[in-house]
Amino acid sequence: MLFLAFGSFLAGWIVRRRVRIPPSVVPLIDRWVLNVALPAVIVSRMSRAELGADLLVPAVSAWAVMAVCVSCVAVAARRLEWDEQTRAALLLVAVLGNTSFLGLAVVEGILGPEALEGAIAYDQLGSFLVLATWGSWVAARWGSGDAGWRPVLGRMFRFAPFLALCASPLVASIGPPQWFHDALAVPGATTAPLAMFGLGLRFTMSGEGVDRRAGATALGVKMLLAPVLLWIALSMTGDAGTLGGRVAILQAAAPPMVTAGVVAASAGLAPRLAAWTVGTGTVTSLVLIPLWGLLL
Repeated sequence: MLFLAFGSFLAGWIVRRRVRIPPSVVPLIDRWVLNVALPAVIVSRMSRAELGADLLVPAVSAWAVMAVCVSCVAVAARRLEWDEQTRAALLLVAVLGNTSFLGLAVVEGILGPEALEGAIAYDQLGSFLVLATWGSWVAARWGSGDAGWRPVLGRMFRFAPFLALCASPLVASIGPPQWFHDALAVPGATTAPLAMFGLGLRFTMSGEGVDRRAGATALGVKMLLAPVLLWIALSMTGDAGTLGGRVAILQAAAPPMVTAGVVAASAGLAPRLAAWTVGTGTVTSLVLIPLWGLLL
């Protein structure tokens, strides 16, 4: 999955350089990902999510890591005087990790298939839940549109991933047959490649027009500081050497979530910065995550 995502991103970047893309193409990709593909993934996964005692460490770690990232971005935004759009974009891509499309494949490859349950708990009960709630709120609060709590709530309750999350308990109570989840898997499978392709269409290697210092700060928080702090915390509780602890640390080191970048871009929140941060983080993860695997 790591190479599929990177290949899709590279393809988008090459197409952007070689072909004149109509302006409507990228927004069309964004609408498909956010309104069809991602909601299908959320309903399918969240309606089947279960939390056992052995999965508490990864699930709780996910929320702790994202809380740390939010705090760090807020402090950096104040100290470095980022504008509102930059701050909002990084409150998405520096907080949410690619713990599904890349994280699950990385955890299985490094720690083995027995580690997948913990990785899924981190992803479903952490990253995906925060994307649908926190991501919806950030996009509604700082994205294009009127200010004020009523317009913000209105945009949030029209945000398809959030509606999919709200529908998940109802779907779970019905207990749909397997063919229902198989049907959702068809559009869901397009989420990662199309999202990465769309980000590749926005990405510029030079970072022209991008606050690369802000993006680099976000990546440092997301891919270095957060997993180091989690490793220290889990070492203090004696969980760093457990399977659940190692899973949580690997997931914490995941690069920025692809769909978080799409959410930022579609809401008009520094789209070039979001694309640069996600793309650079994905490239960096090809080296950084294997190093984390060796340390663990």
